[in-house]
Amino acid sequence: MEAYIRYIILSSLCLGICYAVYLLLMRKKQKISHLRYFLLISMLLAIVIPFSKVKINLNWITTEQTKSHKIVQALPQPGNKIDKINYIPEDQENTTFGINYSTVKKLLYVIYFAGLSIIILRLLLHLFSAFKLFTCSEKKYERDVTLLINEKIKSPYNFFHWIFLPENFSADKGYNEIIAHERVHASQYHSVDLILIELLSAVMWFNPLVWMMKKSIQLVHEYLADEGALNTGIDKLKYQAILINEVAEGRIICLSSSFNRSTIKKRMIMMSKSKINKNSRFKILGLIPVTLILLVGVACLNGRQASTDANKFTVVIDAGHGGKDSGAKVGDKINEKDLTLSLVNLLREKASADKDYKLIFTREDDKFMSLAQRVEKAKESKADLFISLHFDKAPDANISGIKCYTSESSNDQRKSSNAGRLFLTEFKQLNGIKTQGNIQKANFYVLRNSECPALLLNIGFLSNANDLVFVTDPTNQELICDKILNAIHKL
Repeated sequence: MEAYIRYIILSSLCLGICYAVYLLLMRKKQKISHLRYFLLISMLLAIVIPFSKVKINLNWITTEQTKSHKIVQALPQPGNKIDKINYIPEDQENTTFGINYSTVKKLLYVIYFAGLSIIILRLLLHLFSAFKLFTCSEKKYERDVTLLINEKIKSPYNFFHWIFLPENFSADKGYNEIIAHERVHASQYHSVDLILIELLSAVMWFNPLVWMMKKSIQLVHEYLADEGALNTGIDKLKYQAILINEVAEGRIICLSSSFNRSTIKKRMIMMSKSKINKNSRFKILGLIPVTLILLVGVACLNGRQASTDANKFTVVIDAGHGGKDSGAKVGDKINEKDLTLSLVNLLREKASADKDYKLIFTREDDKFMSLAQRVEKAKESKADLFISLHFDKAPDANISGIKCYTSESSNDQRKSSNAGRLFLTEFKQLNGIKTQGNIQKANFYVLRNSECPALLLNIGFLSNANDLVFVTDPTNQELICDKILNAIHKL
C-alpha cells in the first residue's frame, strides 16, 4: 500500500510541475497542436517517471559506517534483566497528544479509495450510457463517421467515431459546420485523451491541478476542432454565429467532445488570433529539461529511500512451510502453513513504517518455497536477522510450550543466541502458554546456512490441547505478534 501511495504522490508532483510549465510557457502564442502534444506528453511522463528505479545516492556516509549492530551491543547476557528504558508499549507508539495516527491513516485510505471508486464508477456508467445510446439510436454512416440520431440528445457531441445528433437537426441549424467540427474530434481521436485524463483524475482526484489540466485539454480539443472545421472552407463569420446561437446543453456522456461549450469567448479569441510565430514551436522542447529534472528528482528520492532502508535494521521473517508443504496438521482444517501465514499477515499489518527497522517476508501467500529460497531471500535483503516461524507436533501430547532454536554451525551463533534470549523473555510475558527458558540447539538448514544471525521460533505444539487452543485464537495471535515486534524494537 505504501508503494502505491508513494507512486500516486510522485505522479501528482510530476503532473503538477509539467502543468505549471504549460501555464507559464505554452498557453499563448503557440501552435494549437503543440498544446495538445505538450499536455499528452505531460500525462505520460506523470504516469511513467515514478516507475523509474534509477537511484542517486546523496548520502556520503556508507551503510557499513552508519548501520547499527545492536544485537551484540544491546542484547542481554544470560541471567541479566531486560533494559526497560527503551520499551514503548505498542498502544502508545503511534499515539501523540491523543491522536492515533494508525487510525487516521486508515481513515485517509478509506476516503481516498472511496473517491477513486466513485469516479471510476461514474466513468463506467458513462461508457455504458454511450453504448446504450448507440444501440437505440438511428444510424447513418457518412464516410469515416457514424451519425447517431436520438430524441434524448439535446446538443451535438462525439465519442470516437460516433457523432451524436438531436432529432430534426437540419442544415439551417448549421448541420454541415457542426458535422465538420465533430469530424475533427473523431479523426484526431480526442476521446483517447479524455479517457486518459479521466483515469488520471480518478487516481489523483485530490489534486486540483489534474482537474485544471482536464479543462485545458478539453479547451485545446475545441480549438483544434474549430481550426479543422474552418480549414475545410467554412465561412468564419457564419461558424462563429452558430457558436453564439447554440445554447449549451448538458451532455449524457462526460467522455465526449461536444460542439457546445461554456468557453465560446476563448474560442472566438483563438479563431481571431494572428499567425503564430514559427519560433514558438521550439517551446515544446521545454519538455526535455523538464523530463530530465523529474528523472533526477525521482532518482534522488529513490536514492534517499534506498539509503534509509539500508540503514534500517532489517529482519526477514519466514512463514514456515506453504503450498504443497502443509507442515504439522490437526485434522483437515488446521495446518501449520496457515498458522504461520496468519502470523506473518498480522505482523505486516502491525509493523509501522516509521520504525527504525524494516521487515521483509519470505512469503505473504500460500506458496511453496524451498529452504534454499528462504535463505537466499535473507541474503538478497542483506538481513541483520532471520526469523523462521513454525508450530510443532509431538507424539507425546503433554509436550508443550514456545521454543527458540539456533544452530551451533552458524557463523553468528553468539548473536543468534543473544537475540533468541530476548525473544524468549518477551514470550514469557504471555499468559496461557509456556515458554522454554533456554535456547535450543538444532542443525536446521535455514539456521546453519544463513549468513546473518538466525532463529527458528516454534510457537507451541499443535499436538497439545492447551497450545492448540491458544495459538488458534485470533486475540492470542495478535499478542504473539506484539511480543515479536517488541523484541525486534529492542534490537
